[in-house]
Amino acid sequence: MGSVNFQLMCPLFQMKVLKMEKNRVSSVLSDKLSGTLPVPDKRKMRVKNRLLEGMRYFKSKNIPAKHYPSQERYGNNFKFTLPTDTKEGTFDLKISIYPMNKSHNFFRIEFNPNKLGTKGGRWIIRILTKVLGADLAAKFFTEGRLTRLDLALNIRKPMGDYFIYMKGLQQSEIILGDGGTIESQVLGSPASSKRLTLYNKLVEQCLPDTGDKHWWRLEFVLRNLDCSIAEIDRDLLKHFKKISFYSRGLLDDEYFDQPFLQHVKEHGLNSALYPLDRNTKAKYLRRLTKYEIHPVDLQRLGFKRGLASLSFLDMGQSAEVAA
Repeated sequence: MGSVNFQLMCPLFQMKVLKMEKNRVSSVLSDKLSGTLPVPDKRKMRVKNRLLEGMRYFKSKNIPAKHYPSQERYGNNFKFTLPTDTKEGTFDLKISIYPMNKSHNFFRIEFNPNKLGTKGGRWIIRILTKVLGADLAAKFFTEGRLTRLDLALNIRKPMGDYFIYMKGLQQSEIILGDGGTIESQVLGSPASSKRLTLYNKLVEQCLPDTGDKHWWRLEFVLRNLDCSIAEIDRDLLKHFKKISFYSRGLLDDEYFDQPFLQHVKEHGLNSALYPLDRNTKAKYLRRLTKYEIHPVDLQRLGFKRGLASLSFLDMGQSAEVAA
């Protein structure tokens, strides 16, 4: 066998690795979901009774289950902490019935698709089928209304030196860590239909953010999407494409007045730009392009994992596969 020239191979291999890195597409995850479903009046009491039966069953199996008679928007609220095969070992399933606003759907469910593991989806399907009946449970995927969906993008690089901005959001907030570094930025109000957060996930998890180990998360909370779970698609990624990043160098630019810069430093760009008159805001936005950077490619994102984590709810598809 002839000798292999590794000196020739290594540069080619390195070029291939660099090309793979360049072409790698970051995956957006579905991080939290809530949806509602109407229930016929004649079946509402049966749904409640079956939830109470489920409480007793889970407690008999030493599985945490709680019933909150009245909380915020719903008259009856249930929380089940169910076992699964993830590192955490459990996930929370929340179910609410009897909305305070009678125009809202009777049945509401909330869970984090990212924490289900391989067993969590089966738990949810079993509970939906038992509580609602097989016919209504099968309709949740195609006829239920999506009231909240969180989209999350993990970023494995330091992001604390940038200001984020997104057109259309009036409020922004900056939260600083002990050393004065930015730990999170929030755009939008808690009640708005769209809210964006960039935060240090390692700090949230009480882990050190040092050396080459970084973990930041860019997260959208989308409310009242007016669609079913079956209608979720890649079109939701358009929200990420509207995000802009700016370097801290803008804080030293004398083109901006000092009150504006101080507001940016303390509260972020959206809050600083919103109260400006139309002409000043337009001039400042043009000037900010000098400091725009692209630490993350938000134009090329994947959503396969995010969609796959919801596919278990398609009970019609599951039945076809089983057949």
